[in-house]
Amino acid sequence: MTYPISPADPRVGYLDFLTLVYAYLPHNKTYTPDAIRWARAIVRIKEQFGHANPELFRGIRFIEHPNNGPYSPEVSEFLTFLQYGSLVEVLNPGFTRLRIHREAQSQLKQQLERTVPEQQRLLARQIAEAVVSDTTHGIVA
Repeated sequence: MTYPISPADPRVGYLDFLTLVYAYLPHNKTYTPDAIRWARAIVRIKEQFGHANPELFRGIRFIEHPNNGPYSPEVSEFLTFLQYGSLVEVLNPGFTRLRIHREAQSQLKQQLERTVPEQQRLLARQIAEAVVSDTTHGIVA
């Protein structure tokens, strides 16, 4: 079941919402830092959840590259935010894996649970489960 967010909360932009999704990703998995794979996953999420929640995806642009798939400057910005905010750990020098810092994620989740409406948290949890379970277009490395 999809939980529509209604009415749209103008305070929740795409960066806030992607951060909320991050708060519900399993911390015991490794994730790809590949912005194109993340963009592909966000496109699939938008297709699945965007009709009921268009405001969450407002501001995310996708540039289609014929050989690589979609690219989004905003999704790349989000990945940079995760790294600079010390919310993820780069696991090797080749920068091919990200791991969630459990304590940082827990603190972020506690903060968001005090400020974000329950409906939005439920949707974020649902989206986190969807991107982790998608073995074709997902973000799990």
